[in-house]
Amino acid sequence: MSNYPPPQNPPPYPPPYPPQYPPQYPQAPYPPPYQPPPQTHTMAVVSLVFGLLSFVGCAGLGSIIAIIAGNMALGDIRANPLRYSGGGMANAGIIMGWISLGLTVCAICAWVFYMVFVILISSSDFSWLPPLTGWL
Repeated sequence: MSNYPPPQNPPPYPPPYPPQYPPQYPQAPYPPPYQPPPQTHTMAVVSLVFGLLSFVGCAGLGSIIAIIAGNMALGDIRANPLRYSGGGMANAGIIMGWISLGLTVCAICAWVFYMVFVILISSSDFSWLPPLTGWL
């Protein structure tokens, strides 16, 4: 028959080689997309400017504009903090507006009291007071 030896089991595979280099670390995550810096809200600047102007010249109207513009700016800034900045300017305008409005109300009240006093003094009869001739 044949001159070949009988079949045998194949030799076992050699053991795997150890790694030749250090293990790879997982890839770093991608950086977040670029976001432009938040822009200063225009109404915050308006609030600050009219808050300052309310002390200089246009007290009543300037303070009301400062309060309204500042509150509008703060609402937008709180709703979109990544888009808008300027919360400090809006707060400063609101505070200056309220202070100026309070001083304006106090000044109007003082003027009204002064006018009432002048009208009462000018229309009253002082015959009941003793004459001041001996005092000088």
